[in-house]
Amino acid sequence: MTQKKQQMRVSISEDMKSGVYSNAVSVTVTNNELVLDFAYMMPAQSADTEKNLKVVSRVNMTMGSAENLLSVLQTAILDFKEKQTKK
Repeated sequence: MTQKKQQMRVSISEDMKSGVYSNAVSVTVTNNELVLDFAYMMPAQSADTEKNLKVVSRVNMTMGSAENLLSVLQTAILDFKEKQTKK
C-alpha cells in the first residue's frame, strides 16, 4: 500500500512568527498524552549555582501526534546529517 503525501497550508500569526529560543526540553508522558515543556536554561554564574530554567512554550499532544512528530524529526535530522556529510 502506498501513501500519498498531502499538501497542507500552514498559517502563523504575527506574534508567533519570531518563534522562541529553547535550549532545554522536559517530556511528561501520561496514558493518553505527551507534554513537551520547552525551556531556556540561563547560564549559571558558578559551578555550585543552581541552574534556572524558564519554560517558554508548552505543547500538549496525543500519542498519535507525538509518534508522527518523532517520525518527522527523525527524517529531518537524518536528511540534515546526510547533507552535511556530502559537503
